[in-house]
Amino acid sequence: MPIVKPIRVAFRPERKTAVLQFPSDGPEPMECDIRGGIAMPMHMEGQQQLVGFAVLAGLELRTKKITIYEQRQFSTIEHVLAPNGTIEYEGISSFFNQCWTNYFGIKFYTFQKPQLTKKYRTQVYRSEMIKPKPQFLKVHWGDSPIDAHQTLQELSLNRKLLVDKDSPLSTVFAKYESSPAAMKKFTEPEMQAFLACLVGYQTSPWRDPERYGPG
Repeated sequence: MPIVKPIRVAFRPERKTAVLQFPSDGPEPMECDIRGGIAMPMHMEGQQQLVGFAVLAGLELRTKKITIYEQRQFSTIEHVLAPNGTIEYEGISSFFNQCWTNYFGIKFYTFQKPQLTKKYRTQVYRSEMIKPKPQFLKVHWGDSPIDAHQTLQELSLNRKLLVDKDSPLSTVFAKYESSPAAMKKFTEPEMQAFLACLVGYQTSPWRDPERYGPG
């Protein structure tokens, strides 16, 4: 199903959440914990360029459903322009700004090797185009990708996961659902970013400050 995106957002700093408001024919306003996942550019078989992927999600606090609102494939941090001025290689800088402006999303999870993450993180922090700077948080999902697989299955079986059916992520996700063998490894950057975000929600769940105190 197509994902209805919010038209307005209100940040609640005391709760570290965002209240999303939608068009009149869309969902009711919902309070969400906004987080993202990112896979830094890597070499993929059959691709002539490096490929990375990033997603931004909202976990609705009332229903615990996770919706993937934004996703972006990229090869660099800043756009690389061709001699004629068109974009030759898609950068991720505008995506970070969009996530902050439209959702107050600033937290992104990753599980890649520290050397790779550090290299691109340094480029992000040096970029004058990205304001404010995103936070990159490391997640671990055990000794085997099967731990991430279980997280994905639990959310999917309980109808707690919403992804635009016509999106690049949905295309890759469908391949994993239809192939048990593919579930043994997660090599595509789409799945790596997606799963890093989901595991981040599970390993660091949102805590109500009114119940547990500020954290």
